[in-house]
Amino acid sequence: MANKDLVLNGFRIPSDGTTMDPDKFYETVERKCAEGMNLVGIWAANSSKEISQETFIEWAKYLTERKMYFFFRGGGDRAHCGFTQETAAKMKEIAGDYFIAYTLAELGSAYACKGSGYAYHGERREWKDLQDAKDSYLNVVRRFHEENTMGGILATTVNESTAMISYDSEAGCTYPTMEFWPGDEIGIPFTRGTASAYNCDKIGIYFAHEWYGGLRYDELKEKRLKMGYDYCYLAGGNVFMLESGDECGGSHSNEVFGFDHPKTQNYRKVMADFAKFARDDFRPAGGPKVRVAFVRGNLDGYSFRHSGGSLWRAHTQPEYGYGPAEYAWRILENLQCKRRWGDVHNYGEVDLSGAPGYGQYDVIPANVGAEVFAKYDYLIFVGWNSMTSEIYENLKTFVKGGGRLFMTAAHLNTSIKRDGKISLLNNGDVSDLFGCVLDADNPIRKDEGSKFKNSIVPELLYPALHFTHGDPYFAEGYINYASTELRGGVAAARLSNSFSDEDENALPISMVENKLGDGYAILMTNIEYPYGAAVPMYQALVREIFTASHRTAPIKVYGNDSLRFSVYEGDKVYLLNTDFDNRITATIDYGDSKKSFTLEPCEFKAVEKK
Repeated sequence: MANKDLVLNGFRIPSDGTTMDPDKFYETVERKCAEGMNLVGIWAANSSKEISQETFIEWAKYLTERKMYFFFRGGGDRAHCGFTQETAAKMKEIAGDYFIAYTLAELGSAYACKGSGYAYHGERREWKDLQDAKDSYLNVVRRFHEENTMGGILATTVNESTAMISYDSEAGCTYPTMEFWPGDEIGIPFTRGTASAYNCDKIGIYFAHEWYGGLRYDELKEKRLKMGYDYCYLAGGNVFMLESGDECGGSHSNEVFGFDHPKTQNYRKVMADFAKFARDDFRPAGGPKVRVAFVRGNLDGYSFRHSGGSLWRAHTQPEYGYGPAEYAWRILENLQCKRRWGDVHNYGEVDLSGAPGYGQYDVIPANVGAEVFAKYDYLIFVGWNSMTSEIYENLKTFVKGGGRLFMTAAHLNTSIKRDGKISLLNNGDVSDLFGCVLDADNPIRKDEGSKFKNSIVPELLYPALHFTHGDPYFAEGYINYASTELRGGVAAARLSNSFSDEDENALPISMVENKLGDGYAILMTNIEYPYGAAVPMYQALVREIFTASHRTAPIKVYGNDSLRFSVYEGDKVYLLNTDFDNRITATIDYGDSKKSFTLEPCEFKAVEKK
């Protein structure tokens, strides 16, 4: 039987927007313990006075005796006046695993993503290429990490607000922490995928709800907070920290709510109710089951929540402005909504298009080992990728082992510059993976749609028609395709602008499939990233992969668009109705039996098969 997952749920001292009074530390912790909390974040930089080494050590003893976990966050000289390497060593010796980490501030925001008008303390120069930009960021994170491990004593995590979270772990940080905004169904896959890629034992969730849960305080904002906790628990988070709102409010107005105000009381009630649920529930360790991963390509600088729209803060270099590779990430925005009812490319006995198999997907970096790829059944490339021989070999290993790989010819580009030039790996000879040779130097520019054949991948259902008699699909504008010569692969789709074609072999190839070992590699032959005219076909194929992963999953779960779910070891299923106002029905199909449940608005439910 699986072990129960460790779930930590806590609060900041001081709450954001308030000043820390060290003399009230014990009083605050005692009150929070009574509400079920078991985690304290100590923000010493916000103290009203200096804190001595002796005080820090006494706090460590006190928290450890009460089995309270804690982490420390500094900043500025005052925070470190009593928190030295010696202090950290003594606290860690006392607390052991209860002292979980030193938390670093939003490095991705400050050094890689924010607009040119935001505060910035790093080097300002023009990048030679993408590798230069990435290396500069990694060096920043490594420096902060090494400084704040206090000589290798402490674990570190970055309270990250951007998609740079995987680079933080690549640079050495111990586990990822995402600053959660309500309904953060893009940030959480990045966070969980990072933990998977770097074998992290924790996934941190930092609730910045008072700032970002709604610009006005109303009932919807209250409901978002509750559902935020439930969704992150469903998705595998296990270190929960509320930034603010439980002591006072007013982040977006001059109105400050006092401690006894109903709005601050609601924050504390949500925290306490979640603490009770997490304490009473047995969530199997190991995280939710995940079948599908999007691959964040090598040197990809995309981030959600960006400000300024330039990669790696390169605001003086126009070529680093967000472009087609970055726009392609928008496919994530609607993946957990079902296809519309009139979409004839949606197939099956029931509509499973609203979620991948087991309900969750990850986003993982491309430059990890084949053993990370092997954790998933399907890999889908999206965004920028500068292909390397090492990544390519790992992908071959993944496919040979039974995996399904989907990408475009644009993802085979080896260039590390943003100049638009393309240089395909192996001069376009990818026959050992995709069963074809690509010529990007003599592209085919067409505004035609595609005609499909039935996939050689058993579970995939394309809009297949007879090549010589039927409509082409997804004609949305001009796209540059690589000239393609088959070398063992099969043409799964060809370009056409006619209902009737006499010779299918005369039609240019828009998609190739190849069987390799026990798996399959699928390649769209467009040499431009899937944005603009290429989106409809790319999106339809991604949605089919999602749906196929669900159709073939041992457990299927379906309802309407507001349903979110996950599956854990022992077939434990978590269900969440994200609709504010309406009840829904959720059905769990175990293969040999089915169960249906009515979920009230915002209701969260754990279901055992039994």
